[in-house]
Amino acid sequence: FFFSSRRRHTRLQGDWSSDVCSSDLFEILIPDEYISSITERIQLYKELDDIQTPEGLDQFRERLRDRFGEIPSPTEALINTMQLRWLARESGMEKLVLKSGKMIGYFISSSDSPFYSSEKFSTILEFIKLNPSAGKMYEKDGSLRISFDKVNDLQRALQLLNALKNGQRLG
Repeated sequence: FFFSSRRRHTRLQGDWSSDVCSSDLFEILIPDEYISSITERIQLYKELDDIQTPEGLDQFRERLRDRFGEIPSPTEALINTMQLRWLARESGMEKLVLKSGKMIGYFISSSDSPFYSSEKFSTILEFIKLNPSAGKMYEKDGSLRISFDKVNDLQRALQLLNALKNGQRLG
């Protein structure tokens, strides 16, 4: 499922890690009122989990609209978190948590991972250098993390992870 905690420490097609995203900032689900069949909802969660491109997300949205009508906010948020998931994965994160206005990314736990000597990690360090007050990187319980405060919506989370992934200064 979308929120499973599968762990991969091998590099597959540019992926450095597994992907987990959880949030208490907004509901991210397919409501019973939208699709009453549990079996159908589970199938749609699996289908969404397999989507790898923005075009695939657009097609998924269109199929939902065609079959079930206007997409409710919690389902739209679920679909949009896929982008967040992809950005976190591309940035070498095993886990991403949005909670109480804070976003915490957990980098690959294996300290001898090739990720830490990669250009991708250098780009993340460049982001921190360009944006010293945007967030903080720290080690806790043997894992490297990055945290950002005042992340109260999906758009802010996407903005931060895009800038992090690309080593850009925040505007």
